[in-house]
Amino acid sequence: MADPPTEPTTEPPAEPPATPAIRGVVYPSADVADSIAFYRDGLGFTVTLVDGDHYAALDGRGTTLAITAQDDDVTSGAPAITVKVDDLSATLAALVDLGARVERAPETGAHETRAVVRDPAGHPVVIYTSRPT
Repeated sequence: MADPPTEPTTEPPAEPPATPAIRGVVYPSADVADSIAFYRDGLGFTVTLVDGDHYAALDGRGTTLAITAQDDDVTSGAPAITVKVDDLSATLAALVDLGARVERAPETGAHETRAVVRDPAGHPVVIYTSRPT
């Protein structure tokens, strides 16, 4: 016997989970002010945030260039992409299962909670989630 027809639903379909997105690139710098001037004055990037002499964010037309002082460097001096995720713990576990090596375990910074992994080719990747406000 065939199943009876189902009633049409008026509920909207479930939202797909958010897809992680590359949000920017982090560049460690020995002199954040010099780096700000270079990218602002030389390339026309807009400064969106300066946090003392240890961090700056510049808008590169949709991609954030984050400049960090050496004492805030989480990537051992290497440029790295930054990827915002909804669930840092789950993402970190999935990346480790895929061969990532944890460079820095999750830690809470001034603006986010982040971890740093090395991809299978050895490149640093910063994954983070915003801190609740």
